[in-house]
Amino acid sequence: MSPNLKLVISDPDPDYNGIDIVGTNDEFAGSAFVYFGLGELQRFSEGLSGFPSKFRDTREFEFGAEDMGAAGGYCRLVFVCDSGTGGCRIEMDLRGDRRYTDYQQTVCLEVTTIASEIDRFCAELLKLERNRDGVASLKPE
Repeated sequence: MSPNLKLVISDPDPDYNGIDIVGTNDEFAGSAFVYFGLGELQRFSEGLSGFPSKFRDTREFEFGAEDMGAAGGYCRLVFVCDSGTGGCRIEMDLRGDRRYTDYQQTVCLEVTTIASEIDRFCAELLKLERNRDGVASLKPE
């Protein structure tokens, strides 16, 4: 399994983007289907752009609803730079849509990458927002 964070538009709607968020590392994998408001991918890209801007830079993003009665899943992404060499890690918390199971399906995992990959990923997020189709993938270092 290649470590990765991937966002795939799987349900483009005139009012929202349904996105599969997939996280994998060498031990774990998981996904969550999350509803994104229009413009939310652009705001994500803008908030992540230029990361890391300093040593110990941390940026956190949440998508979907933590409320187990809400439609869709939930995703929390924490981007952390705690090395002086531009290495970064992404902590992922993915939770499935509880409406379809009797229990909450959850995976927490971490992947590592480098700053230049994050810049490329931000450009892919903007392309996803614009085209409302495709994949944005953050690859390992």
